[in-house]
Amino acid sequence: MRAEHALAGRVVRTHDFREGVRALLIDKDNEPRWDPPTPEEVSDEMLDVLFAPLPDSEAWTPFPETAQ
Repeated sequence: MRAEHALAGRVVRTHDFREGVRALLIDKDNEPRWDPPTPEEVSDEMLDVLFAPLPDSEAWTPFPETAQ
């Protein structure tokens, strides 16, 4: 869950997420302009940024179990 939380929080802030929302839901032109334009152009550095662990102050933590 920690990795998914970190990844999701970063992905929604990317140009491509906003561009996909624009193309599909806002303008409805279904013509997203991805950056980079092809998967082959995605660099290891770009992926490292998305998959890096969050600082402890931002990391996901489960809710404490409630007494029953």
